[in-house]
Amino acid sequence: MLNNSSNTVEVIRFNNCTHGEKTFTKNVGDEVLNENSNRQYAVFVNNSLYDITLILGDKSKGTVGKGIILKPRGGSYEINQTNLYVGKVSAISANNCKLSFVECVELMALYNPASVTVVESTSSTSTPSTVAASTNSQTIAAANSNRKGLTIWNNSTATLYIDFDSAATTSEAAVPIAAGGYFEMPFNYTGVISGIWSAANGNALVRELT
Repeated sequence: MLNNSSNTVEVIRFNNCTHGEKTFTKNVGDEVLNENSNRQYAVFVNNSLYDITLILGDKSKGTVGKGIILKPRGGSYEINQTNLYVGKVSAISANNCKLSFVECVELMALYNPASVTVVESTSSTSTPSTVAASTNSQTIAAANSNRKGLTIWNNSTATLYIDFDSAATTSEAAVPIAAGGYFEMPFNYTGVISGIWSAANGNALVRELT
C-alpha cells in the first residue's frame, strides 16, 4: 500500500456549538462563517429548493457551480477532524434561498488531554423504526448507550425539526430536515433525539446502528 492510516487519534471534545441560518439573494455571494482557529466541527445543510455552491474561502474565490455543490432538500457538507478547515466559508446560489449551519469550537481547557488509541467502531446490526409525523414533539430515538450510528429519512411533505434533547421545537431545533430529506448522525451521540414537523403528514424512517 502507498498509504497506511493510523488508528491512533486525539479525541477532541466540545460543548459549544452555534446554530444558524443564512439567507442568500440570487447570484450574490456572502460569508457564512468567518475564519476560526478554534473550529472543531461544522456542517452545512441545504434545505432549500435550489443548488447552493459552498466556497472554502472568501466569496470572491468561487462562483455559482464552481465550489462544493449542495443539492436541494437536504444536501450537506461536513467539516470534522479528518478534513479540519478553519478558514472562512462562503456560499452563493443562482436563486433566492437559505442555508442552515452548525459550528462547534473547542473550549480552552485547563490541561491538555493525552492522546489515546481507539478502535474503529463498526456495526452489523440495524434496527428500523417509524415515527408518525406530528406537530407535537415526538421521540425519534430513545437514549441508547450501545448506539454507533443513526439515520433519519423524512418521509413527509413537511419539514422535520430534530434536536438532541427530550423535546424539539420548530424555532430552536439543531437540524431541520426538508421534505424528503435525509440526515446521518455525524458523531458518537447516544442520547435521546426528538423531532417535530411543520405539518402532520407522513413519517420519519429511522435506522439505529448498534
